[in-house]
Amino acid sequence: LSLARHIPQANTVLKSGAWRRSDFMGTEVRDKILGIISNNSGIGQKKIASNIGISRQVAGYHLTIMEQKGIINKKNVGRENRYYPSGKFNI
Repeated sequence: LSLARHIPQANTVLKSGAWRRSDFMGTEVRDKILGIISNNSGIGQKKIASNIGISRQVAGYHLTIMEQKGIINKKNVGRENRYYPSGKFNI
């Protein structure tokens, strides 16, 4: 279980003094979000959140990180953002 949660790697990074919280958070949620976006290109944040069972705020946080890493692309359509896979799937 600790290997799946990357605990040994996080412990090593923490002890070295170079802790970056975002490097060790949310891979399971991001995998689910990426799967939904890949299968439903152009889906909105509200539908992503409801499909996974998380709040829109949590979905928004992960979508922002994924967009910053270049994993997904965001396009504003009317009053809603639509999300598309970018082809770079290294979460």
